[in-house]
Amino acid sequence: MRFHIFSILFVFTITGCAKDSGFTPSPVDSFVLPLVEGNFWVYERIGIDSSGATIDSSVFMMAVGQPDTIGNDIAFPVSNFRFEFEGTDVFLRVNRSDGLYNVKEPIPDPPVFIHILTFPTAVGDSLPFRGYVIRTGLVNESVRVPVGTFTCVRYDISLDGIIVGQTFVAPNVGIVRFWQRYFGLLREENRLRSYYLN
Repeated sequence: MRFHIFSILFVFTITGCAKDSGFTPSPVDSFVLPLVEGNFWVYERIGIDSSGATIDSSVFMMAVGQPDTIGNDIAFPVSNFRFEFEGTDVFLRVNRSDGLYNVKEPIPDPPVFIHILTFPTAVGDSLPFRGYVIRTGLVNESVRVPVGTFTCVRYDISLDGIIVGQTFVAPNVGIVRFWQRYFGLLREENRLRSYYLN
């Protein structure tokens, strides 16, 4: 079974553990992903085989577009541009006081929000998603990527008790690194190369 952390963090278009509690947004001082129109992040993607050799690489960008009101929330379109492919994936994201959500699309009435990352968080916090578990592994891990070194929250993504990927998020900066494993052999590393925040 091929596992895509990229899907869990950036796609999330399926319903999974949808939650809609009639939430009313409250002011938040810190976000796992700063959603402001014009923000963008550029990542390098490196494919690594079972011997540790690099087998391919590419660059992709994630950019935040103009917000829209969905239900009681302000949702931001986040576009993923993978430069080696034509086309763009666009997904609606919402920051709430307990973390990052995706908006289920097509948008039903009433809208459905899918909780994908808990923030603020503590070690051991977890969310189920389609048989996977997204668990907070550490809350202050130092992570070095091409653009610099950041203090990050580490989210471990597991299937049947085995970690198959990790995501490292610097609050108020965004996702700085994530990796995933395919069939237990091929590893894909994604590292923040540059970013711009309004």
